[in-house]
Amino acid sequence: MVCTSSTPYGNYLVPKEAVWLYIRRYANGRIKYSLCNAPENTPMEVLNRVATMRWPIEQCFEECKSHLGIGHVEARSYKAWHRHMLFVMMAHLFTQMLRIHFKKNDSIDHADG
Repeated sequence: MVCTSSTPYGNYLVPKEAVWLYIRRYANGRIKYSLCNAPENTPMEVLNRVATMRWPIEQCFEECKSHLGIGHVEARSYKAWHRHMLFVMMAHLFTQMLRIHFKKNDSIDHADG
């Protein structure tokens, strides 16, 4: 479905350029949909891969809010806010790398080095 209207809908303003309604049905029967502004010739495999990237991004922000203080900033400038976000994301990357490194695996003994 293509939508070219610029009519406001809820909290969103639909762009004037054509957008596609992307509908995905999961194995458990749930249906999720979103708007997509990808070119018309974009392969379906690419659309599916991009559509499923939302969960890891949301998981990242949830972990940063819960454990790393992404919301605990009282910045007075964009530069300070941006720096805080950068440091939080760097800390999250570091903790993810540690998590992967020390992940329990029967074939690797980390105590040996």
